[in-house]
Amino acid sequence: MKNLEQSYTKIIIICLGAALISSALLLVFYNFYQVYSKVISNELLKVSSNISLIIQPGYEIELNKKPVVIFGENSCENKEASQLFMIEENPTNQCIKITKDTTEVIVHLILNRKIFKESWSVNRTTSPEGRIIISLRRPNGDIVLPFNRLEKLIQEVI
Repeated sequence: MKNLEQSYTKIIIICLGAALISSALLLVFYNFYQVYSKVISNELLKVSSNISLIIQPGYEIELNKKPVVIFGENSCENKEASQLFMIEENPTNQCIKITKDTTEVIVHLILNRKIFKESWSVNRTTSPEGRIIISLRRPNGDIVLPFNRLEKLIQEVI
């Protein structure tokens, strides 16, 4: 009986020790995670603040309920985004590039088989969640909207 009690006592001591060691390791890993995630977040913020918004040539906007193809005069290069998201860069110089400091962009519109050149203003607002919202305005004050082909096809079917 005494041997059985000693065995139970040893098992309880071993279990308590294992639980204590597990708790300590968990606390160490949790603290490591907290520090590491802050470092990673700070690095991502540094890189992402330098990422430009690139509108590729051939993008379609809506103008008078019809699609209009646009292109720009900027390089399509965006090294920060390419590195962060591991994407290939477009080597052309017909993109519309919006950096954190851009206030105006030159845009070419293809309308009725003619090319028109406009200067669009870049507007920034902050959402209630703290996100930066970028909108573009044409010289006549209209907000630029993307052409939604799927939505138009659904409306035609209905």
